[in-house]
Amino acid sequence: MKLPKAIIKKYGITKKAWKVFKGKAKKVTRKVTKKTNRRVKTMARRRYKVTKKRGRSKGAGITPMKVALSSAAYGAFRDKLHSFIPNVGIPYSDSVITGAIGYYLTKKGGMLKNVGFSMLAVESAAIGSTLMASKGTSTALLDY
Repeated sequence: MKLPKAIIKKYGITKKAWKVFKGKAKKVTRKVTKKTNRRVKTMARRRYKVTKKRGRSKGAGITPMKVALSSAAYGAFRDKLHSFIPNVGIPYSDSVITGAIGYYLTKKGGMLKNVGFSMLAVESAAIGSTLMASKGTSTALLDY
């Protein structure tokens, strides 16, 4: 058995198409002259209403007020944090370690993310200013 082209055009090759085809009464075949070749180029598909997918946001983003608050929070405990870090003897080790902690915090959510960004900014500025001061080209911006 073969599905007629009209049913394929309307329903595609689906169970519903076979049900419609089997439910119809058998027609008497007649000899008809061949018309132009009407071939179905694409299979008929049911069209569903597609809703647009929206990306989930991880918060409202970084605003200047959040950056100011998180920088103040980091500034409050920066010296205490540096006192806990052991002196390894490598230059900039304390700034590198706190920068790494800041990078870890940027992967978290909420206020910790903003504190992490502030830590990264402050520690990279400290490393840069001490590097420039050691070259003799500029004075250190952050003295500690």
